[in-house]
Amino acid sequence: MRRIFILFGFLIISTNFAHSLSAAQSAQQDDIFGGDDVEAVIALADAGDIEAQMALAQRYRFGVGVSQDSARAVEWFEKAAEQGNVQGKFSVGYMYASGENGFKKDLAKAAEWFRKAAENGHSNAQANLGMMYARGEGVEKNTETALFWLQKAADQGYAPAQLEIGRLYATGDDGMPKDIEKADAMYQKIAEEGNASAQFSLALKYMNGDGVARDPKKAIELYQKAAEQGNVGAQVNLANIYAKGELTRKNLKAATELYLKAAEQGQSGAQYQIGLLYYNGKGVKKDRVAAAQWFQKAANQRDSRAQIDLGHMYIKGEGVKKDAIEGMAWLYLADSNRLIDPPFANSDIVTLEKKLGVEKTRIARRRSEEIRQSINSEISARTGVVTPDVGNPIGSGAGVVISKDGLILTSSRIVAGAESIKIRTIARTVSAEILEIDTAYDIAILKCEGPLTPASVANSANIQVDDEVYAILSPRPVENFGVAWSPVQVKKLTGARKNPGYLQIGRTITPGAQMNESVIRKIHTDLLNSVSGPLLDKSFNFIGMIPFWAVSDDGFVYVLRSEVLKPLFEKYGVPVDDNLESEAEKPGGNKISGTGMSPFMLRPNSIVMILTY
Repeated sequence: MRRIFILFGFLIISTNFAHSLSAAQSAQQDDIFGGDDVEAVIALADAGDIEAQMALAQRYRFGVGVSQDSARAVEWFEKAAEQGNVQGKFSVGYMYASGENGFKKDLAKAAEWFRKAAENGHSNAQANLGMMYARGEGVEKNTETALFWLQKAADQGYAPAQLEIGRLYATGDDGMPKDIEKADAMYQKIAEEGNASAQFSLALKYMNGDGVARDPKKAIELYQKAAEQGNVGAQVNLANIYAKGELTRKNLKAATELYLKAAEQGQSGAQYQIGLLYYNGKGVKKDRVAAAQWFQKAANQRDSRAQIDLGHMYIKGEGVKKDAIEGMAWLYLADSNRLIDPPFANSDIVTLEKKLGVEKTRIARRRSEEIRQSINSEISARTGVVTPDVGNPIGSGAGVVISKDGLILTSSRIVAGAESIKIRTIARTVSAEILEIDTAYDIAILKCEGPLTPASVANSANIQVDDEVYAILSPRPVENFGVAWSPVQVKKLTGARKNPGYLQIGRTITPGAQMNESVIRKIHTDLLNSVSGPLLDKSFNFIGMIPFWAVSDDGFVYVLRSEVLKPLFEKYGVPVDDNLESEAEKPGGNKISGTGMSPFMLRPNSIVMILTY
C-alpha cells in the first residue's frame, strides 16, 4: 500500500477536492468552478481566459454544471497549460497518472506533464516525478534522478517529499541505499523546521511504527508542536491521548482545551467531543445548553453521532425546548447518514413513532428532509462543493467495478429486496439494476451506465499468512460518500474445514500490545460489522469478497477468493488474468482517490457506493 499511497497521495493533495475544500474553507477562498454562471465561464474560457479554462476543466472533471467528462477536463487543463499555467500542467499529469473516472491512463504522458510542471517549480509535480523515477513508472528507473526531484520538492518545504525521503532512507525501498542516519537527519529536520503538517505526519509514523521504530513519546512531542501551530489533526489526536490517559497521564482539562481549539476551527469530531464533555460534565462544568449547541454544530456537518444525541435532547427537552418532532427529524437524518449496514439499531425510533402517531411521524420525516436540504445548501455555499441529491436511502454498501461499461460486484445482502438502486461515484449518481444475485455466496452483479474505472482482478494464490490487505468498510455518512478501506492481516489461507476457496482475515495487532485472548478475539470479530464486501490487495487489485456470515470459530473473517468467482466473470465477459498475481510491491491499475479532508473518503477509484431505496 505504501508505494501506491505515497505517489498518488502527492497527486491528491493539490488537485482533488481535498485541496479545493481546504482553500474554500479558508478566509480568502477561490471558487475553483468560476462562480455560478456556467455560460459565462465557458465564454471566458473560449476567449482564452486562463482562470476560466481551469475552472471549466474542474467543472468537467467533477460534473458541476456540465456533464462529467474527463476527456474534456483534460482538454481545458491543456489549454491553460499551453498558456503557461503550472497548475494546469500538473493537472494534466494527474489525470494521465490516475486514470480518473475512466480516463485512459498513460504513465509516460503523466511523467512528461509532471516534468513540465516540476521544471516550473511545482513541488507536488517534483515529488510525483521523483517517485516515478524511483519505481521506473513511465520513465526509466533511476534512483539518483528520483532523489534529485524529491529533494527539489523537499527543499521547498513540501512535507510529503521530506517524509518520503526519510522513509526511503529508512527502509531502503525502490533501490535507495539504506541509511538510517540520513533518515533520522531528515526526520529531525522536519521536526525542527516547524512545518505543522510534516510534524503531524511524522508523529503518525512514530505512533504507528511506520518506517521508524515505534516511539509514542516522540509522537506526542510532535503532536504537541503541530498542535501549538493550529494543526487540527494533531489537536484532536493529542486530545484523544489526554482524554484516554493510555500513553500519558490522563488530563481532561488539556483534552478539553485541545478539542475546543479544533472545534473552533470547524472540526466536527472535536465539536462532538466538546458536546459530550459539556453533557457529562467531564473536564468542564456540566452544561446541557452548551452541549446542545456543540452537538448542533457537529450535526450541521453531518456527524451522525451528534445528530442522534441532538435528537434525543430535543425529545427529552435537555438544553433545548422539548420538541419530539424535531428530535425525530434528527434521528431520521442520522439514520440515513450513519453506517446503514447492519441496519440502524436504535429501537427508540420504533417506540417514538408509535407515540407520535402516523401524522406527526410524517411531519417529522418531512422536517428531516428540510434539515438535510438546508445542511446540503449551507455546505455547498461554504465549500463550493455541490452535494448530489440522493434522497433518503434505506440502505447502503460498497461495490467493486469489474468492467468499464458499468458492471459492479457487490454483496447480495446490500441489494436484496431493494425497489431501486443507485450507484454513487466521485462524479455522479446513476441508477443501477440487478443482473444476477447469489445469496449462497452473498454476491450480486449490478449494471449501471458507464464509463467507470474497473479494478484489476488478481489471483490471490500469492497471498501469504500475515500479509497486509485492505477491507472495504461499510459506507459512512452517505452525504459524504464515505467509502473507506482499512488494513487487515491474512490469518489463514483456507476457510472452514480447510476449504481452499477462502482466506481468513483479522485486524492487525500491534507487536508488543498488551491484550488478552478475549480482547484480541473481539477485535477480529468486530471487523465483520464494519466491512462491506470487496477485499483488495496492496496494489488495490480485487482479490475476494467478504460474505455476510463470514466469522470463523477463531473470530477471523472469511473471504471468498477471486478465483472462485472466475466462472461468473467469464459469463459477463470480464477479463481475468491468471498471471496477474497479487503483489505487495507492484502498483496495480487502481490508484487512491481522496483524502481525509475530502468529501470523498480515501478509496480506490474502482470502489463505488451503492444506495438502496
